[in-house]
Amino acid sequence: MYLTQKNQIRKLNKFEFVALRELCRLSKNLYSVGLYTVRQYFFQERKHLRYESAYHLY
Repeated sequence: MYLTQKNQIRKLNKFEFVALRELCRLSKNLYSVGLYTVRQYFFQERKHLRYESAYHLY
C-alpha cells in the first residue's frame, strides 16, 4: 500500500496558485509519457529502456 502526504501551501496569490497547479499537471503528464514509453519498449524489445535514453524519444 502506498501512503501519500498532502501539503497545503498558504499565502499564494491566484497567479502563483494557477502556475503551481499547471506545473504539477505537466510534471504528472511527463512522468506518464516516460513510463508509457519504457513499458512499450519493454513489450516490443524485451529489454529495459533507461529513462535517460527515453528522454530522446519524446
